[in-house]
Amino acid sequence: MAKVTENITKIYIYALHCPKSDEIRYIGKSKNPEKRLKEHIGGKKKYPVSLWSISLLKQGLCPKMTIISEVDEKDWENEEIKQIQLHKDMGCNLLNIALGGSQVPCTNEQRSKNGQKTKESFYSDDKKKQIWAIKRNAGSMVKYMIKKGDKDRANRLIDIMKYAAYKKPNLFGKWASLEFVS
Repeated sequence: MAKVTENITKIYIYALHCPKSDEIRYIGKSKNPEKRLKEHIGGKKKYPVSLWSISLLKQGLCPKMTIISEVDEKDWENEEIKQIQLHKDMGCNLLNIALGGSQVPCTNEQRSKNGQKTKESFYSDDKKKQIWAIKRNAGSMVKYMIKKGDKDRANRLIDIMKYAAYKKPNLFGKWASLEFVS
């Protein structure tokens, strides 16, 4: 007797990262992540994630995508909701306007309000702006020091930023993986 096997589709839960700061800005799901990334880049202008990706494109940049979870099709909703909440709890400034999963769509008015809240939370939070500036300036200084041949000072700054990543991984995590200049 032949064995009947179920054809289970895999769903990928992904994160979109800022190419400048490596911050996670959006959590989503897709059967085809590469296709989904292209859809985000060419997306409708009314969604916060689309507005963000369009602003990156104007700078010659593109969001980075990483797969954070792979689940069976029947489990994707719970996993997406869990990942969005987990990343919000870690302090990620997500552009998601919904909690995840199959939700009743928001009206355009509600989407606009949600997007405005996200924008206000980032621009009104001086600490977030200062941390972003620190990361940007530190990266520029490391590049400048290496270009000028001052590898010792570059390594000291990398060491300081690695310590910051150790203490506050949700804010400075990108720095934890940097290698010292030899």
